[in-house]
Amino acid sequence: MAKVISIRNLITAAPPSSTTVGVAYGFENIVVASLDGGNTWTLKHQEIGASSNLLASASDGISKIVVVGGDISGSVENSIISSVDGGSTWVARSLGTLTGNSLVLNGIIFDGSKFVVAGKNNTAGGTPVIGTSIDAINWIWSVPSGITQPLNDIAFFNGLYIVIEDINGSGISHIWSSPDLSTWTLRFTSTGSIAWGFFFSRPGHIFVTPTQGDFRGAYSSDGMSWTDTGTENSVNILNRFNIVFDPIHNHWVANTDAAGSNTGNLGQGGLFYSSDDGASFHTGHAPAFNASDVVIFGSSVFGFDNNLYANYGYTPAASGSLQKSTDGGVTWTDLHDYVNQIVQSIRSVGSQFIAWLAPTNFSIEHIVTSPDLLTFTNVFTDTNADVNIIDFFTLTS
Repeated sequence: MAKVISIRNLITAAPPSSTTVGVAYGFENIVVASLDGGNTWTLKHQEIGASSNLLASASDGISKIVVVGGDISGSVENSIISSVDGGSTWVARSLGTLTGNSLVLNGIIFDGSKFVVAGKNNTAGGTPVIGTSIDAINWIWSVPSGITQPLNDIAFFNGLYIVIEDINGSGISHIWSSPDLSTWTLRFTSTGSIAWGFFFSRPGHIFVTPTQGDFRGAYSSDGMSWTDTGTENSVNILNRFNIVFDPIHNHWVANTDAAGSNTGNLGQGGLFYSSDDGASFHTGHAPAFNASDVVIFGSSVFGFDNNLYANYGYTPAASGSLQKSTDGGVTWTDLHDYVNQIVQSIRSVGSQFIAWLAPTNFSIEHIVTSPDLLTFTNVFTDTNADVNIIDFFTLTS
């Protein structure tokens, strides 16, 4: 089962009036929540047999958390699960005017006053769809003007809503922006056979990365004018959760997955860094894979204690590795090799790590805590092996 691994910005110690809430989600619309910073976890929602996969989440930072996804096959499944009481209870929400439609919602943001989701409506032939909600319960839907193809992600940057349009599976993508979700302007078209999928941003800078094709993206300082990065390491693929910005060294660092067989090309996949805000990436570490290794999966990279850490797994060798960098991803040290287990979706909260752990056949999965990523304490067992993303939010009352 392919896993989508979550990696987001490091959560530091929360102020006294706040609560750190963990949310783990994935297949069969599973939602598992922790209300105590990751120490204990409780199953909150699951639809056994559902073909829907939850893909992304967002919070208003007060009491509301929304997780979205959908069923890419076109079946009508719940695609919005939300909590309005700080993660205690979770409900599959009605789609309102789109009830009975099959939606795949790939991205979600909170813009300071409302939640905004972006994706596609399978029932309407894969047309793009935008949804908004103030209360995380009731949703208003629209088709963005001028956009005709599915939306892969959404960002809110420099006062603009920015979306990625996937041009009918052709491998070409468009970037559009809008100040109000009503009027949309085409800003950029990808060069070559590149399907862009995910936005990453920091103050004053945003860039987009591919889901397939060359390790090639585009970047912008205002959300309106975009620059193509050029082709880099054409065998590598990024996903939403394996890139991070290191503010100490001013580096973007990516842990890339390989596409296809490594046979005859053992350099596929690895760790790359950019010192020029994504304009170019350089090899920091290329794992030495066996010729029989087929896919590197579940790669992630994260910051902790002013250092960078990265982990990856690969098949069929049933192994993985934990790496550490103290110089912004330029050089890496091998800390530990995992055998017959995959440790992914690593998050750091306070002084401990929370991760997703499974045997390499994914027959069962566990949410675990760890002081050092070497020893693990099981805090939740997912017998259906549905969890594939872990996120944390700081909620302030």
